[in-house]
Amino acid sequence: MIEKSSLYPEKLLFFSALFTLFFIPIYNSLTSIGIGLTFLFLTLTMISRRFCLKGRYQYIAAVVLFFLLSIISMANSSAPAASLKGLKKLSIYFFLYLSALACVRDEKRVKGFIFILIFSAVVVSLDGLYQFAQGQDWFSARELMSYPHLGIKRVTASFNQAGSLGIHLGLILPIALSLSIFYGPGAAKWLSRAAVVLIMPALALTYAPGAAFGIYAAALLIAALKKKIWIAALLLTGLIFGSFLLPESLTSWPNGSLFTSVIGRVNMWSTGLKIISIHPFIGSGLHTFPINYQNLCLPGQPHCGGGAPYAHNMYLQMAAETGLLGLGAFLALMVITFKGLLFIFRSEKTGNFIKTTSLGLIGGITAYLTHGLLESSIYTSQGALLFWAMLGLSHALIKNC
Repeated sequence: MIEKSSLYPEKLLFFSALFTLFFIPIYNSLTSIGIGLTFLFLTLTMISRRFCLKGRYQYIAAVVLFFLLSIISMANSSAPAASLKGLKKLSIYFFLYLSALACVRDEKRVKGFIFILIFSAVVVSLDGLYQFAQGQDWFSARELMSYPHLGIKRVTASFNQAGSLGIHLGLILPIALSLSIFYGPGAAKWLSRAAVVLIMPALALTYAPGAAFGIYAAALLIAALKKKIWIAALLLTGLIFGSFLLPESLTSWPNGSLFTSVIGRVNMWSTGLKIISIHPFIGSGLHTFPINYQNLCLPGQPHCGGGAPYAHNMYLQMAAETGLLGLGAFLALMVITFKGLLFIFRSEKTGNFIKTTSLGLIGGITAYLTHGLLESSIYTSQGALLFWAMLGLSHALIKNC
């Protein structure tokens, strides 16, 4: 009876994690409730000794190392209050990672996680398409991001920014794409195809270049791993035809928005490098990039003198805030994650669903990391929550107890 009752917190942890994942892109208030419940049941799961660590030490150690280096960076912080806020966010991500790691114990639960991730992405994609048609999204009455000088309106759905929607959908689309092509036959394959059909136009309407580059990188990697040349050929064809569909205000050289946006980012990065040079090893402190940027930027640089900008490159911002050691720890974490997922994908003992899911996770994380070259993906709250939860899922998949 005691052993059976000890299962309840772990089951409740699983369902609270699913609740949180579903509402991340939809309602912040419900996401916060889900996070609170998840932390409660994670604590009870640990007390009941249902948290299995066997085979997972290297992954947890890598995450903890990154977490500790982030704390150490606060020694140089010029804004302790901002750094404490950043530490609070990072702590939430860490516990959400542990929650996903703790509650995904078998293939059935992996399927539950994947279903919720894709279903939530479909819901928010439908909301984005509704917003494009009606001018406001259904959940928050949020209006389209209008750029009259460019002649475009960008879809945000329930997110504050179109780029944030692009980060979210870009992380999930490769999973649905992998299942839609390589899993099956059966209902799951066709449902995944339907999801891809709904997610892709919503993602395209964000006009987020980082998301586009991320999806292309993910698709190329999936094509290479599966040795499917037709995927790469289809991708190249889509890239060529897609470029003709974009407004000239975006693509014209040298004044098109895509080019001027990149030039503006490079201009910001020069100041980011100055921040890194001040404290290259342990960084200038969590959550301080916006403050340090305003202190060091030159008149005429993007956002100089107003606002609290991100670096528009998560690696540069990570190096500025947590130092080269913090960036190195994060990259090492990504290396062992990819190594583990590739092992599952290539193992002859792996079942079709887990093999296909591992391929999708490889693609999703690749898209996210590629997007991070042009956006501070890991520093947007909703995008970071999803990323760390999926990282926990990946590590649970790699070494399932």
